[in-house]
Amino acid sequence: MKLKHRVIVTGTLFLGMSVLFLVGILFASSREDAAETVKNVPKVEPPVGEEQDPDLQGEEGLERNRRLQQKVDHTNRDEALEKQPRGPEVKELAAQRGPKGRELSDDPQFKIPPEIIGEGLRVGDLRDGVGEEGRDPWKVWGSWVRQDHFYPDDAFWSADMDSILHAMATYPILSFDVGHRGTQLKASMFLGEQRTAFKPRRYQRDEVIQGDPYAGFDRHNAEIAGFHLDGLLGFRIAPPVVGRRVNLTYVWPVTTDTLRNTYFKDTYGNTCFYGKCYYCRKEEAACANGEVMEGSVTLWLPEWYELKTRRHPYQRTYRPNHKAKWETDDLYCNNYIISKSDSDYFYGLLEFTDSCIFDFLMGNADRHHYETYAKASKHGKLLHIDNGKSFGNPYHDEMSILAPLQQCCRVRQSTWDRLQELIHSEPSLSQRLDQSMRRDPAYPILTSLHLQAIDRRLDIIDKSIRDCFAAHGRDTVLCAKWPPDT
Repeated sequence: MKLKHRVIVTGTLFLGMSVLFLVGILFASSREDAAETVKNVPKVEPPVGEEQDPDLQGEEGLERNRRLQQKVDHTNRDEALEKQPRGPEVKELAAQRGPKGRELSDDPQFKIPPEIIGEGLRVGDLRDGVGEEGRDPWKVWGSWVRQDHFYPDDAFWSADMDSILHAMATYPILSFDVGHRGTQLKASMFLGEQRTAFKPRRYQRDEVIQGDPYAGFDRHNAEIAGFHLDGLLGFRIAPPVVGRRVNLTYVWPVTTDTLRNTYFKDTYGNTCFYGKCYYCRKEEAACANGEVMEGSVTLWLPEWYELKTRRHPYQRTYRPNHKAKWETDDLYCNNYIISKSDSDYFYGLLEFTDSCIFDFLMGNADRHHYETYAKASKHGKLLHIDNGKSFGNPYHDEMSILAPLQQCCRVRQSTWDRLQELIHSEPSLSQRLDQSMRRDPAYPILTSLHLQAIDRRLDIIDKSIRDCFAAHGRDTVLCAKWPPDT
């Protein structure tokens, strides 16, 4: 009996030691994996020329550093873009995620059902099918893009532009993924082999955004309106944007696991997701109406069009009670731009005044960084990309947006001519904009209050330029080119 008891005890001890040994191995392995994971987390850098302030503590410090980090929306785009699937990879990815044994194009869930358009949404006056002479819309887009404009002068109202917008609103989605790294929630969508960016709706059309002029989430309808306004002003440096409703159930088979893992149902049964970005979190998710989510679709630039991100000379501090130098020094433009003929900012002077006119009309006070074509000589065109912080408050005209115009007092001759045409002819700019946006399936895009604000702000711009005429002379203010002696 004693021998039997000893055998049982010995066996139990041996088994216990074996279990402890195995647990130790698993624990060590998990620590190594965790360390490797932490090591591989990408570091998010603060904006160019800015540092996070270690002296600010508590809520003020958190808010300061959060606002600083919100300024890196485009900085890491190129690196993230390289990790996205392209061309043939997209087809292979879609085939892997599609229903087994069937082509995606043959499956009914990849047709465009009526509920994707939804009540109150229509394709408007967009022309169906391909463009003129049966041309493929994505190839037309690729053939249009130049370093200083995205489409020809006569293309804004063309059948080809309509076919591009129609394709963006209706083409089957072959891949639905998280967007490139940044601070605002977005998704990456491939329509065939064409990449696009999808920004979900965050607000009702008539919601007024209170607080700072850059407050709130990005507005998807602002991206749509920005494209149409840019075209009407003749700039042609905003990529096409269209409204679209996406049925999240229909695109589930082609949604990546990374995005799927952020899906959940809210208390009303709506499908929501919060994606992957610096400030993306469940508490600030975007939610569909049931399964159908409205958003904006922005056309991606061709692969050869490399972007360079620059810090805007009129960047805000994004700190309460802390003003930037340009906000306190009326000679800022003369001392830091006009007199610095060896700097990139000097060559970009007319780009700053063009863009501030564009931004003021929309109420966009968040142009902290900007992008140009990376291989452009000198400065290059300041591209009107990322206009989501526009059209927040139709009752407020944020005069600080016009600082580059009012301080520098230099305006491109062609911009002045176009503004005068819009001011002194019918229909008004707001009526033209509303007419153009009727082409969008998500129409109406802007409320009547926002449209009225555009005409009011156009008069303010006109007065500001005429004040420059009075102070410096018309011949000095209006420039056919810059520098004028080149």
